Amino acid sequence: MRATLNPISTPFLILLVWLAMVDVAIPQERSPRQIVGDGKGTIHVGRERFDLHSVIVKLLEDGKAEIILVSDITFFLKGTWARNEKVPQEIDLNITGSVTSGGVQGNGKLILRGAESMDRLTLEGSSSTSSRKVKVSFVAR
Repeated sequence: MRATLNPISTPFLILLVWLAMVDVAIPQERSPRQIVGDGKGTIHVGRERFDLHSVIVKLLEDGKAEIILVSDITFFLKGTWARNEKVPQEIDLNITGSVTSGGVQGNGKLILRGAESMDRLTLEGSSSTSSRKVKVSFVAR
């Protein structure tokens, strides 16, 4: 007994096998959620004041956060994040330091405008090396 394939099912079968091989050969990478905002704000470090032009927040899947504050100088902060259960547009941030040794300890909020768009960012804390107060306020356009 000899089995034959329908001419229409042969290309379909080849396509299914090819798609299965591509899925195995190219693993799907998960990228961090990156939220960018251009607008106006300020960074206060002790008595110093810097105008803030842009903010980039990377929310990593392991609960870690990377925050970049673009001013006349650029500040790199790291910490953790959690979605606010009561207000879905709010993300609670806990600042645990900066990319360099020392850094800032504090907390804040990232308010979203939609799923991937920033509305505003607020952070408060203190420098772990000099004990100066640090305050960030930013409103995106």
